[in-house]
Amino acid sequence: MVIHVTNNMIHESLTIHWHGQFQRNTPFMDGVPMITQCPIHSGQTFTYRFKADPAGTFWYHSHTPGSRSDGVLGALIIHEDSRPHGEKYGAKHAPSIGEVSNNDQHVIILQDWQHEEFDNLFLQHFGNGWFWPNNPIFPEPSDRHNFSLGPDGVAAVAVPYVSALINGRGRFENRLWHQDRPVENNVPYARFYVDPTAPDNRYRFRIVGGQMAFPLRVSVDAHLVTVIATDGFDIEPIHNVESVLVTPGERYDVVITANNPLRRKAYYIRASPDLSDAGYATDQPFQEVKALLIYGRESESYVEPPTGVLDVPRPCKTHPTYKCRIVNCPYAFLPPTYNAQCIHVDQLIRKVEDVPVPGLTALPASNNFWFNTAFLRAGPSISGIAFEPPSSPPLSQRDLLPNSVTPCPASCRSATSLQGCRCTNILTLDYNKPYQLIFTNVGAGGANEGSPHPIHVHGHSFHVLKVAFGELQSNGLYRRANSDLCCPCPDDEQVCCTEVDDGYKGSPHPIHVHGHSFHVLKVAFGELQSNGLYRRANSDLCCPCPDDERVCCTEVDDGNRHLTTSTNGTVPCHSPRFVNDEWNRDPNKISELNRENPVRKDTIIVPPGGYTVIRITSDNPGWWFVHCHVELHSVAGMAFVINEAPERQPLLIKPPGFPQCGDFTWTSQDFHRAVNAFVTPEVSLRARRFGRPNYHYVY
Repeated sequence: MVIHVTNNMIHESLTIHWHGQFQRNTPFMDGVPMITQCPIHSGQTFTYRFKADPAGTFWYHSHTPGSRSDGVLGALIIHEDSRPHGEKYGAKHAPSIGEVSNNDQHVIILQDWQHEEFDNLFLQHFGNGWFWPNNPIFPEPSDRHNFSLGPDGVAAVAVPYVSALINGRGRFENRLWHQDRPVENNVPYARFYVDPTAPDNRYRFRIVGGQMAFPLRVSVDAHLVTVIATDGFDIEPIHNVESVLVTPGERYDVVITANNPLRRKAYYIRASPDLSDAGYATDQPFQEVKALLIYGRESESYVEPPTGVLDVPRPCKTHPTYKCRIVNCPYAFLPPTYNAQCIHVDQLIRKVEDVPVPGLTALPASNNFWFNTAFLRAGPSISGIAFEPPSSPPLSQRDLLPNSVTPCPASCRSATSLQGCRCTNILTLDYNKPYQLIFTNVGAGGANEGSPHPIHVHGHSFHVLKVAFGELQSNGLYRRANSDLCCPCPDDEQVCCTEVDDGYKGSPHPIHVHGHSFHVLKVAFGELQSNGLYRRANSDLCCPCPDDERVCCTEVDDGNRHLTTSTNGTVPCHSPRFVNDEWNRDPNKISELNRENPVRKDTIIVPPGGYTVIRITSDNPGWWFVHCHVELHSVAGMAFVINEAPERQPLLIKPPGFPQCGDFTWTSQDFHRAVNAFVTPEVSLRARRFGRPNYHYVY
């Protein structure tokens, strides 16, 4: 692929990341500012050139802070000669390289639209300006928006949800604070045409999660779908799915059978926020974004009737005995009122696997790494560290290392550190070794203080061996962290302090790994109450107690509260572990790992109070960014970088003339030498008349 990117924005720099592409031997093209390249400044052009690999549904977006949320993104569909579902779902789904079938027009790009630029949202959120959506001019304390809550009662996002877009279009029907009544903006719906008379009336829709923060639940009125792929990788088809929950960064491919069940001209395609609390205004429901599934040829004119397309309720709402099947829930189950069945990501089975799961025979404990997502005083963090980018790209300017990075002192991960650190968090991996990464969402600023995080690994796909969720209450609300985990107590790291309080400040984190796909071996959730509300963290987890890290303080109670006195009852959980020490000694002993046929992804959710187990092989030398794909979180520091196979990086061929950037300073001695090195005739004449030039020195 060859893409020439010209930055015509006046005030912003730019890079473009090709989300999910491995960039083997071309890590310089990954598009992460100050990691793989210098930013593209206004008026500059940068040429990206790389091999399109792997094939599937991918996307591109800016990786400079905020511009993705402000709209710099698009779909990237890469074909191959054959694919597992090609025969079953018709020749349209297995086009030759370069061909474009009608079905390739069925691409849904999701966005959440805050009606505000990202910079303003960021300053309000992290500058303690708060949000006052219903009364921003003369707010009362009661008007302040705290958190948008998910169905499990866990805070999903700190900013208020406003509306969403499908392919850049979305109607906003609710009134704003200054309006007496709703004002319909009448934006034309995005349209997707299907032909029921065609021999093969099954259509592949590719759904791209381009949101800033909010998970969106996608469904089609009166139609069930078949899920056939995620993040570009085929899976065993999941049939009779009512909806798919898509978090930022993820992609899902679904097949719709165009059988026109109600004999109508058009049906709504919906994307609904996965939230349970009040909407933008307290007396109004949340805004769904809608598009149209139209039965007919695109060449035919379609005029929407004056009364609009008729709504069709979800089947689980009209038939109490029918449960809606929802793929990719970030919680163990939904409250009973939803009448739904969750199909979790680690229940998906890969269709074809030419990449074995790493470390099947043996995986040393030293190749197992833990990463806890949390919100500390230093900001959104991973394992107590808010990421500080290097001052120059370490991949292309190795000669400036280590001075170009901010080192992280060992105290950052101290069990008593509530502040956290802001530095360049680096994980160094040896070449061609199996590694297991365990992402948790527990402790202070995690668990029920954290949201699900979609994690993306640049430069790799990965095997998902396990995703373990936090524990929910019976009503579907978050209860506590997964009981497998242990966050060491600050004052005694042999004791677990995984659970401390129920602040309801958390959110799921979608984690994206650049340069890789990964195998998802397990996703374990927090414990829920019977009503689906969060109860506590997963019982697998141990957060070490601050005052005695040998003891677990995952749940703070009368038996361990005295071990949190140094932190006033707070447990940071920078270094969680499993309660079952055998799992810590041998990563292959973790229960319920899918090591036979785990799904491959590049972005995975880390549920509140739970944990996610993935595996990669370090066979792609480079510097690969790993971060939460909620942009507010990643920009503020919920990220780290993998320095993969540094001994092989000198073999990478840097493009000739590759741009360089970095810090600049010079000494006063150099300055004096410069100003005295050359004297113009005018200065010489003045010097003869007045003795010396009139220099201005700045110190």
